[in-house]
Amino acid sequence: MRVRSIDFGDLLSADVRSQHAHTTYDLIANIVHDGEPGPGKGTYRVHILHKVTNYRYHCDQNTSQQ
Repeated sequence: MRVRSIDFGDLLSADVRSQHAHTTYDLIANIVHDGEPGPGKGTYRVHILHKVTNYRYHCDQNTSQQ
């Protein structure tokens, strides 16, 4: 999945936004569902790439790690 030019600035408080010159990003992620299909079954996890730093992140319902 790739979403281009999404601005997160509107989600930040004024004092936090003033600390960040850039709040618009292209999002690159892989979303995976593990387990049985159906409402309330299984878990989701996502892999995210931050292209500027080339850091990769793995997140699920309980954890987030680089």
